[in-house]
Amino acid sequence: MNLDYNPPLGYRDYPFIYVYDANQLNGPYPFTADAHNQMVSVAQMVGLSEYLNFGDLFQLRRIVASFLSIGPQFVTDPPGGMKFRDPIKREKTADYMPLTATALDLTSFPLACSWPVWMSDVYGIRGEIPFDLSGVKLRYNCLVPSVDANTVPISQLLFQGVRRVQSSAPDNRGLLPGWNERMDYYSIDIPFSSWWYYQNGTAASGVSPVRQFSIQITDGPFELLEIRTYNDSIAGGTGCGGGTNATVECARIQLYDWSQTALMNAPVNLSAINSALNSGALNGPFAPGSAAGAGALCPPIVYPNRSFITFNIQSLLNVHDVGAGDSQTITIVFVGRRRWR
Repeated sequence: MNLDYNPPLGYRDYPFIYVYDANQLNGPYPFTADAHNQMVSVAQMVGLSEYLNFGDLFQLRRIVASFLSIGPQFVTDPPGGMKFRDPIKREKTADYMPLTATALDLTSFPLACSWPVWMSDVYGIRGEIPFDLSGVKLRYNCLVPSVDANTVPISQLLFQGVRRVQSSAPDNRGLLPGWNERMDYYSIDIPFSSWWYYQNGTAASGVSPVRQFSIQITDGPFELLEIRTYNDSIAGGTGCGGGTNATVECARIQLYDWSQTALMNAPVNLSAINSALNSGALNGPFAPGSAAGAGALCPPIVYPNRSFITFNIQSLLNVHDVGAGDSQTITIVFVGRRRWR
């Protein structure tokens, strides 16, 4: 049985992702490098929280570990995992539950893994999502900081769900009588010539600012359903860059709706948000990918005609991946349905 998506009466829902920077754990807790260029800690990290700073209710639906292993990754690893709690801090798991990937990246290490979350958990305004971790492995773009001072931290813990806001306005996602729709898409190429995660390619110079891109919606309203990314270097096993170190993640994205309201509180790893990671747009943008992340936006976002799909991109390349004069391009495809009368 198919059911239409409807938020509670008097509310509107918007897809949203809260981003927890897992690499920040490398400071307060003891981590050591392993043979796989990961930073590993067996410590119990109790009392962590992701704070909800957008001033709305948040309904949690999914927890995603992106380039992050929580708990035993190999059979020889010690026990560990994640505990998370409901809005009044009651434990949702009896013990630590492993959150380790089944999908592997180009270096044969964890790409992403997720837990679905029961839909009744709505976290309050200015609240927090409490959780504990044990047995954490952090990822970097190839080399650990002690080997390469300019390596890029890429581990993220993502809390995916919806921002729930009070609104008496009618929901514009439903197709009104007299309107038609068909599958359609907008695509854009993002060049990465001399664009590194760190300014001037060195960590001492600080993180480079994000760059903003926009695509104007034409020929009627557009209902965005999913995001797909393509990179020609992935299939060759060289990563995203053409330098000496394999890069397992090129960039992050922060998407906005038509009113320029952010749909995540920080840029998110592209492989965690895409729905088809391929070496190229094989058989068109609607073909299945070889690896997939969150992909679908639920609920979808409708961009009115002549509005803009606006998004920020943060480069995750270091100076050893793409040097001066080198070029690298990824393609981002926004897949959805075009509407017309």
